[in-house]
Amino acid sequence: MIVNARPPAPMTMNTVFVAHEIVHAVWRALAEADPERACAGWSKTMHNHVTARDANGAAWVM
Repeated sequence: MIVNARPPAPMTMNTVFVAHEIVHAVWRALAEADPERACAGWSKTMHNHVTARDANGAAWVM
């Protein structure tokens, strides 16, 4: 199963290469449901960014 793999299924890159397919499929479905509010996908690969501040107040990005 792609979306909910269970051991001993091999798991690698599952948060990028499978996730973007799911997001784009949802966007396509929503676009059909309400075309006036549809948004376009930006590419076929998503890269998430996280930003926060450490205990000293310094910003970091991952």
